[in-house]
Amino acid sequence: MLIKAPDRVAKVAADIADHFQAYVARQGFKAQVVVYDKEMCVAYKHELDKYLPAEASTVVMSAAQTDPPEWRQWTPDRSQMDRLLERFNNPHDPLKIVIVTAKLLTGFDAPILQAQYLDKPLHDHTLLQAITRTNRVYPPNKAYGLVVDYLGVFDDLANALAFDDQSVRDVIKNLDDLVDQFPPAMQAALSHSSLAWTARKTDGKHFKPRSNPSAKTAEMPLRRHTRWCISSGKHSVRRHSSRTIKRITPG
Repeated sequence: MLIKAPDRVAKVAADIADHFQAYVARQGFKAQVVVYDKEMCVAYKHELDKYLPAEASTVVMSAAQTDPPEWRQWTPDRSQMDRLLERFNNPHDPLKIVIVTAKLLTGFDAPILQAQYLDKPLHDHTLLQAITRTNRVYPPNKAYGLVVDYLGVFDDLANALAFDDQSVRDVIKNLDDLVDQFPPAMQAALSHSSLAWTARKTDGKHFKPRSNPSAKTAEMPLRRHTRWCISSGKHSVRRHSSRTIKRITPG
């Protein structure tokens, strides 16, 4: 399989190390490398160790009975995983990069994660959930996240994110419309909230804060706009040699 060719893995790993040190590490951020399978996780670990200290990266993957014994060090149990995530989120810990193929692609909340190096074909919800790992605010310097695409996953966005829900596809195509709709929607929500509060105060009843349906509705376009900007990279894509770099605005 071409994607697993040792020469290719070596070149991509060298590029990852070079980019990480030049643009990510110097800002105090960390990274995730997403690869094709567990065998490639190990291969990337060995290659990255040629350019970075061994403690700077680790592999995180699930265990299987057919795994070689030496892979057990990278199949953490629950307590070990919790400790690993604590280390990764600690800006002072030497652990800077996690290499994965399936684990930590969803539900992985690490605001310090800025760059994701993508070397695995992903589609639909899996792709969207994976790339939004970088979409966490990390003040004061994290203005965006990066997805570095080594396979051309984003070359055909319509196919990569081919959701069945037509309304979701419409969001991708109509980002500018959502931007225009948000200010009046937010103003209407704020006005409604103000009137509701005034009415309660006038009635002399005890005011109990509660969720406002209008405010919730107004919030959705912003969230959806931010997330879909992430996946489309429409307004902030730059190419460098064999990789495509997506800038992602934290949501």
